[in-house]
Amino acid sequence: MLSKTTCPNSIEKSRYKWVKFVLLEYLRLIFYYKFTSINKHKSFLFFFIFSLIISNHYLKAQWKFANGPYEATLLNISIDPLNPNILYTVGEGVFRSTNRGEYWVAIEPDTVLRANLEPVIKADPKNAGVVYYGGHGALFKSYNYGDDWKVIGFEKRSVTSIEIDPINPDIIYVGLKNSSDDAIWKSTDGGKTWGKKTNGIPVSQFPFQDCRAIKINPMNNNSLIAAVYSEGIFKSIDGGNNWKFLLGVNTYDVEFLPWDTTTVIAAVAGGIYKSTDDGQTWVRILNTGANCIEIDNTTKEFYAGMNKSTDEGDTWISLNNPELPTSFSLAMTVDDIKIDPINNILYLATGAGIYKSFDKGINWIQAFDGLNDFYAYSLAFSSSNPTVMYTTGREGIHKSTNGGKSWKYIGGGAAENFITVDPTNPDIVYVAQMPILTTFWLWRTMDGGKTWEKKLTSLARFDFIAIDPINPSIIYSVYTDVSKSTIVKSYDKGETWEDLNTPIKPSDMIISKSNNSVIYIGSGEGVYKTIDGGITWNYLGLPANNHRILLSFAPENEKIIYASVYGQGVFKTTDGGVHWEIKNQGFTDTIAGAIIPDPKQIGRVFLNTLMGLYVSTNGGDEWKKFRPEDFPNLFYPLGIDTTGTGRIFAVRNNEPGVYTLDSIYSDPSYVEENSSPQNFILYQNYPNPFNMSTMIKFVIPSTTNVKLEIYDFLGNKIMTLINGYKSSGVYSFEWNGKNEKGEYVSSGLYFLRLLNANMVLSKKMIVIK
Repeated sequence: MLSKTTCPNSIEKSRYKWVKFVLLEYLRLIFYYKFTSINKHKSFLFFFIFSLIISNHYLKAQWKFANGPYEATLLNISIDPLNPNILYTVGEGVFRSTNRGEYWVAIEPDTVLRANLEPVIKADPKNAGVVYYGGHGALFKSYNYGDDWKVIGFEKRSVTSIEIDPINPDIIYVGLKNSSDDAIWKSTDGGKTWGKKTNGIPVSQFPFQDCRAIKINPMNNNSLIAAVYSEGIFKSIDGGNNWKFLLGVNTYDVEFLPWDTTTVIAAVAGGIYKSTDDGQTWVRILNTGANCIEIDNTTKEFYAGMNKSTDEGDTWISLNNPELPTSFSLAMTVDDIKIDPINNILYLATGAGIYKSFDKGINWIQAFDGLNDFYAYSLAFSSSNPTVMYTTGREGIHKSTNGGKSWKYIGGGAAENFITVDPTNPDIVYVAQMPILTTFWLWRTMDGGKTWEKKLTSLARFDFIAIDPINPSIIYSVYTDVSKSTIVKSYDKGETWEDLNTPIKPSDMIISKSNNSVIYIGSGEGVYKTIDGGITWNYLGLPANNHRILLSFAPENEKIIYASVYGQGVFKTTDGGVHWEIKNQGFTDTIAGAIIPDPKQIGRVFLNTLMGLYVSTNGGDEWKKFRPEDFPNLFYPLGIDTTGTGRIFAVRNNEPGVYTLDSIYSDPSYVEENSSPQNFILYQNYPNPFNMSTMIKFVIPSTTNVKLEIYDFLGNKIMTLINGYKSSGVYSFEWNGKNEKGEYVSSGLYFLRLLNANMVLSKKMIVIK
């Protein structure tokens, strides 16, 4: 099975292969040309140029997997008893680590017989590489650490517990979900045949039985205890042939005390119970419920969810700390906890991923790398520090402090559909969360995601969170109750809200950077404008037939506004909304998304659609596919960093994780995001060779008078592209292949020069007609 994380390596390998191929062919032809007739010159030149064209395609910027964000809802952990460096975990996926959780790879079976909401995995205690997995609608067995799987029973059933006899691993017990009379099964031949073992467990009228746990007494392998949800706790002393009822509570997990197996611990709904007389009587020892129990046989410590006891349950302490973002994280339920006694590591399986602790729970670190099940929905950059960015997805929020090179989970439990960052402080973030049951929530963090506060609830989705660019204490959103939808405004970063009583439900909002009383909103009825901060609104037309409208200012002039209308395409106004003109030339997909004007190049605009990314260099008059070669494997952009690097962050089809493209500008190279430019840089033009036009990118470290000129191979000046003062920054310029007279140049070799009083930089360009 191909792991998604191998994709970048395969891309790099293909690029290196083409580089090697072109260079070897170049050297071969030089040798051939040297020792053959000069008439071969034309063939050599043709092949050399052809090689440049082909290699240019493979050397140009490619999409790369962005090293995450990594996340997966996980329910179960198994540590290989023969090699504790090998771990297995299951939930939303099946994963294996060979380095104690430092990195995970997906090892899911190819066969899927039905969904299983509570999968389980277990490593064989005596046979290296043998693993059992209950999920995908069957019980699977692997003989090679999960690389290959074979169905060994329970097709189209949900396996929820597996226990393997530590003395004779051919003896296996399996618990099933949605059972009425067959919750427990046993095999004595390694899973080849199975027998039902439910004598003594009541028959249910409805298939509600769920065997959550089966445990073998470490001192007597014929002694078993089982937790059957909806029925209670049962015990067997004859290898599962007969069962005795012990306690009638909904139970998630049970454990024998290894040094005194007459003592049993049970995690039940609403607390932790303990019996010291083989289950005859029980006492509650913790009032907080937990989904899992683990007992350290060396230190005699108890773990129950996020609670720990060092005195066999008499007293408990909480293991929560800032690394576990539980204040805004329904995903942070702990569904399994395991101890590696050899390496002295404690592992948690949570709704976000794996956490591990080297000091018995005092400190925790994320072990998410490779848990590739995060599906991104939105992304936001910090205007004040572009290296800080946040992305939201199906199961939470992730943060990067290094421009997307690595990510950290910072909270969230249900899908978060929108996120925005305070333009002056990258630690202040607002998030719109999809509903838990029927309520939508708007959350805020003031410390970069360490803690979260709920600031607004609504009965419908928060389609936007708009921050005033002049006064970021003022924020706007949309609120819905049983009677209406309206715009709400806060003057204190969301602490209190004022209802603006708008008669419409907006889908987007843009606020003027020069006058924050001027605001435009898009809605299903059209576009509206206010010049008094939302007190009154004027209708500007552009009806959307109850579909959403997304708006963007042109950075050079706020009277120029682009509107993306669902189902209709792109519209543009140059007079602040008095008149609108449709701008759909060049693309057929009317399901247009966000429009992102390029602040570095006037008239250059990017358009996100369901079919991919389009670009216009003339203010939307004509659209072209941005990187047409990407369209068969759709990359749907989440955001473009137009503040510096020009990188695109995107999702690929319906695959997890985030992909990046180095630059929206001409060359795949880009200035590092950690500082302002320190040196003059002239990048190679792109494409090269080219036919009609090419993009030129350069970097200026400080304000200076510069020239950008083009010469032919004889040294004649062909064109002056730039001549004047430029401030520090990254610039891009398109040359249309014409000379000073407006005539297209002929095929051949040309030189691009960037110069000022102290330096000259040069690049070669090839024009092919």
